[in-house]
Amino acid sequence: MGTNVAQNIILLAGLAVQIVAVIFLVRYVRATKGIEKASNEQSEGLSKPVVTVRLEPVHTDEAILAGLSCQMAGDQMELANIGTGPALKLSWRIKERGHSGPNREAVHEGFVPYLPSGHKIATPIMRGYLTGDDSFSVECTYRSISDAEYVSQTEFEGMMATGFSVERRAKVG
Repeated sequence: MGTNVAQNIILLAGLAVQIVAVIFLVRYVRATKGIEKASNEQSEGLSKPVVTVRLEPVHTDEAILAGLSCQMAGDQMELANIGTGPALKLSWRIKERGHSGPNREAVHEGFVPYLPSGHKIATPIMRGYLTGDDSFSVECTYRSISDAEYVSQTEFEGMMATGFSVERRAKVG
């Protein structure tokens, strides 16, 4: 009977050691996931795309007095990646307000599979098509090399840029 008690104590001690080992293994896995997340965020910061409409400075007194300093550049609307990484699966859309009536929006869309950092690409939209007092926005949706999704939006009044924003969308799933 004494050997059965000793064997049971040894089995319980072995079970306790295994439970402690599993607890430490779970903590280790959680810690490495945190390290992986931090590493991915750091590498994303080094290669983050930012896509906008290519702009050029305005040199007229009226625009400067109105607080506007940039206008659309070139004869065609061009998109430029001013970020540090490539933009993948880039889709863009132009929403014009006031072009087809007070409450209607005309939408123009396009897609580019890849736009390297520091490069630009012309869209089929001619600058003359967007002139006038109409306000419109250009929204670009794209992915980084780590598959993070970004949305950038440039706002215009006439041909003058009035605002720019970029946000990273949370991954679904």
